[in-house]
Amino acid sequence: MELLPGNYKYSICLLILLTNCGGLQRTTIEANYQDRINFSLAALDGLGNLYYSNETNEVYKLDPEGRRLGYYSNNQLGAVGAIDATSPLKLLIYYPDFYTGVILDRWMHETSRFNTIDFGLGEVETVALSRDGFIWVFDDIEQRLKKVDQLGNVMLRGEDLRLLFSERMKPTRLSESGSHIFLLIPNESILLFDLFGSFVRSYRDPAIINYQVVARDLIIQKESSIIIYNLETQLQQERDLPEDLKLPSRLLYHGDVWVSVHEGGVQRLPIVRD
Repeated sequence: MELLPGNYKYSICLLILLTNCGGLQRTTIEANYQDRINFSLAALDGLGNLYYSNETNEVYKLDPEGRRLGYYSNNQLGAVGAIDATSPLKLLIYYPDFYTGVILDRWMHETSRFNTIDFGLGEVETVALSRDGFIWVFDDIEQRLKKVDQLGNVMLRGEDLRLLFSERMKPTRLSESGSHIFLLIPNESILLFDLFGSFVRSYRDPAIINYQVVARDLIIQKESSIIIYNLETQLQQERDLPEDLKLPSRLLYHGDVWVSVHEGGVQRLPIVRD
């Protein structure tokens, strides 16, 4: 099936790069400490900086060349549950054990924090940054998205999913990109919403592990392949994972490089067209 995305030049380039994986030149950057990486939370910002946490809940920032730019450590809030790197200037780290979000600047210094219990939202498991400076949360009790400010005032209430689905949604990841909000239900689906929190459609696949949004393409990571799903045309193509990856891992794409984060370190796999 031919993929004809809205951003034609960008997506064709992306497909060419993802298709021609035979000429990969591999560079492995291994973690230089004993603690294992929690690779499932790894994230890239728009500048290609990589963020990940380890088993002692330290969060590190690496530049596109693999140089360490800084880190953040907090041993009082429990395990890191989410890293939202939507903005290269502001990072959100969420600690679901204490329902606390910490906002960092680009130097990995804490600038503020919030608590969803204090907000009156209860035990929230998934949160994300909004590009307008507010915070998205998924209210598990009301089964809807809410946009709140950092004082807990609800600015927007999304659609009640109990009216749309017979089963309760249990998302593990939430993010905003472009004109959509994404909710990940592992091994089931990715739910897409508009910026008002209204349900648009879902992408269902029992093998879904994680996802990444690159421009108008939703890159879906499965156990043995990658799906490139165009958000405008809703057409898709499937590609095998690059060879010689250390699995399991979190596979991320930026520019012409795959970044594979596994529990022992980071692989950067430049994609070279033959």
